[in-house]
Parts: sequence; C-alpha cells; structure tokens
Amino acid sequence: MNQKIGISYFRIVATDQSASGVEKESARRKKIESYASEHEISIVRQYSDIGYSGLDMDRPEIQQILNDLRANKEKVDCLLVDSTPSLSHDTVKLMELLKLMNQYVEGVISVDEGKVVDFVTAPDYNAN
Repeated sequence: MNQKIGISYFRIVATDQSASGVEKESARRKKIESYASEHEISIVRQYSDIGYSGLDMDRPEIQQILNDLRANKEKVDCLLVDSTPSLSHDTVKLMELLKLMNQYVEGVISVDEGKVVDFVTAPDYNAN
C-alpha cells in the first residue's frame, strides 16, 4: 500500500489558553495523528482555528488551506479533520466546502466518524 499524503485541520471554540484549552488542542491533534499513522497517511501540514465558530467560514486556517491547495504547493491526497462539525455547523456551507475541497483532494476524512466524507452526497446547488 502506498503511503498517502495528507493535511489536517481541527477547530476549537474555546478562546482561552487555559490548561483545558491546551489539553483539547493537544488531544485533537494526537487523535488525528494517530489515525493517520494507523492508515499510513503522512501529514505534511497541520492547520487549526482556535476561538472560531463553526458558522464562520472566513476562519484564517480554512482560508489558508484553500489558498495552499489552489496554489498546488504540494500533492495532497486527503484532508483529515477531527469531525465534520470542525469544518462547518451549517449543512449547506459544509456541502459547498466539501465540493470545493473535492477539486483538490481525493477525500476528506472525519477521524471521529472513521470514514471518508462522501462528496457524492453533496448536493449541487447550481443545478437547474
């Protein structure tokens, strides 16, 4: 099996860097890294937004992921997220983001759900 190349992303709402906030960040990062290791995925870049709502699509690191993928800085097979709500709490915006990501990666993997988020089920809002 060839090792896949991946990037990772997670979001934490907590803005404080208290011990619990740091622990949450560390736990999510470790969970993604563990999944990647078990599934032979090499994470080449990690992104995280701390203190942002899942309804805000202008988060700096989500925008950076898109910019990096568009610039084709490196071949990436997948985006690993701790869970789909990390990407968005708004279903329509989540589907739009997944369809956009599909242009650049083979799949988005939700570590919590243990599966590839299915792009096929993302509705086409531009269809007549």
